[in-house]
Amino acid sequence: MAEGLYQQAITEINTLLGDDSIMPQDRARLLVARGKSWWSVGDRRKALNDYEEATSLDPSGPGKQLIDYTMGILDFYDTNLYNP
Repeated sequence: MAEGLYQQAITEINTLLGDDSIMPQDRARLLVARGKSWWSVGDRRKALNDYEEATSLDPSGPGKQLIDYTMGILDFYDTNLYNP
């Protein structure tokens, strides 16, 4: 059920992003919110793309921190998982 709510949020954010009159900082906030929704449904690539676009629009916003966080998770390597 939660995945359905995230998909609904993504759809609504897509509608809002279609409005060309949105200020860059507001667009960046919407991209961050959509990125978090993508992350929650398991689409890491789309989440990272949204964070990067948000950072390009608002370098002082949370996008950069979320990129670092995401890359830290994706780069994690636990050698114990491969040695039973």
